[in-house]
Amino acid sequence: MRDFVIDTETYSPWNNFDKKEVPTDCNDITFINKTDGVVFINTYPLDPNDSYVSTGNENENNKTRFNISNGTSTTGSLYVLRKRFI
Repeated sequence: MRDFVIDTETYSPWNNFDKKEVPTDCNDITFINKTDGVVFINTYPLDPNDSYVSTGNENENNKTRFNISNGTSTTGSLYVLRKRFI
Protein backbone atom coordinates (compact mmCIF):
# COMPACT_ATOMS: atom_id res chain seq x y z
CA MET A 1 0.00 0.00 0.00
CA ARG A 2 1.28 3.47 -0.91
CA ASP A 3 0.86 6.68 1.05
CA PHE A 4 -1.15 9.45 -0.58
CA VAL A 5 -2.42 12.98 -0.03
CA ILE A 6 -5.56 14.69 -1.28
CA ASP A 7 -5.16 18.26 -2.42
CA THR A 8 -7.83 20.74 -3.42
CA GLU A 9 -7.81 23.67 -5.81
CA THR A 10 -10.57 26.22 -6.28
CA TYR A 11 -11.30 28.04 -9.53
CA SER A 12 -13.75 30.93 -9.72
CA PRO A 13 -15.40 32.44 -12.83
CA TRP A 14 -14.35 35.96 -11.85
CA ASN A 15 -10.69 34.83 -11.84
CA ASN A 16 -11.02 34.10 -15.57
CA PHE A 17 -10.35 30.36 -15.50
CA ASP A 18 -11.36 30.10 -19.15
CA LYS A 19 -9.26 27.54 -21.05
CA LYS A 20 -7.02 26.92 -18.06
CA GLU A 21 -5.15 23.62 -17.87
CA VAL A 22 -5.57 21.76 -14.60
CA PRO A 23 -2.50 19.73 -13.59
CA THR A 24 -3.11 16.03 -12.95
CA ASP A 25 -0.27 13.59 -12.23
CA CYS A 26 -2.56 11.89 -9.73
CA ASN A 27 -4.44 8.64 -9.14
CA ASP A 28 -7.95 10.13 -8.83
CA ILE A 29 -9.32 13.52 -9.83
CA THR A 30 -12.74 14.99 -9.10
CA PHE A 31 -14.30 18.19 -10.47
CA ILE A 32 -17.25 19.61 -8.50
CA ASN A 33 -19.22 22.46 -10.08
CA LYS A 34 -20.58 24.74 -7.36
CA THR A 35 -21.11 27.67 -9.73
CA ASP A 36 -24.38 29.08 -11.02
CA GLY A 37 -23.79 27.91 -14.60
CA VAL A 38 -22.23 25.37 -16.92
CA VAL A 39 -18.50 24.69 -16.77
CA PHE A 40 -16.67 22.58 -19.37
CA ILE A 41 -14.09 19.93 -18.49
CA ASN A 42 -12.34 19.52 -21.84
CA THR A 43 -15.55 19.52 -23.91
CA TYR A 44 -17.75 17.78 -21.32
CA PRO A 45 -20.45 20.13 -19.94
CA LEU A 46 -20.70 20.04 -16.17
CA ASP A 47 -23.98 21.49 -14.88
CA PRO A 48 -24.29 23.31 -11.54
CA ASN A 49 -23.98 20.93 -8.55
CA ASP A 50 -22.73 18.07 -10.77
CA SER A 51 -19.35 16.40 -10.53
CA TYR A 52 -16.99 14.53 -12.83
CA VAL A 53 -14.75 11.81 -11.37
CA SER A 54 -11.85 9.96 -12.98
CA THR A 55 -10.49 7.18 -10.79
CA GLY A 56 -7.45 5.01 -11.27
CA ASN A 57 -6.65 1.50 -10.20
CA GLU A 58 -4.05 0.85 -7.52
CA ASN A 59 -0.68 2.39 -8.43
CA GLU A 60 -1.99 4.03 -11.63
CA ASN A 61 -1.09 7.64 -12.33
CA ASN A 62 -3.40 9.83 -14.44
CA LYS A 63 -1.54 12.05 -16.93
CA THR A 64 -4.63 13.40 -18.74
CA ARG A 65 -4.57 17.08 -19.68
CA PHE A 66 -7.81 18.55 -18.39
CA ASN A 67 -8.79 22.00 -19.61
CA ILE A 68 -11.55 23.93 -17.89
CA SER A 69 -13.56 26.65 -19.52
CA ASN A 70 -16.45 28.74 -18.38
CA GLY A 71 -19.75 28.26 -20.16
CA THR A 72 -22.33 30.41 -18.38
CA SER A 73 -21.21 30.71 -14.75
CA THR A 74 -20.77 34.08 -13.04
CA THR A 75 -20.58 33.19 -9.32
CA GLY A 76 -19.48 30.27 -7.18
CA SER A 77 -16.49 27.97 -7.56
CA LEU A 78 -15.25 24.90 -9.36
CA TYR A 79 -13.47 22.56 -6.94
CA VAL A 80 -10.80 20.11 -8.04
CA LEU A 81 -9.71 17.32 -5.69
CA ARG A 82 -6.73 15.12 -6.50
CA LYS A 83 -5.42 11.97 -4.84
CA ARG A 84 -1.63 11.95 -5.25
CA PHE A 85 0.85 9.31 -4.15
CA ILE A 86 3.78 10.46 -2.00
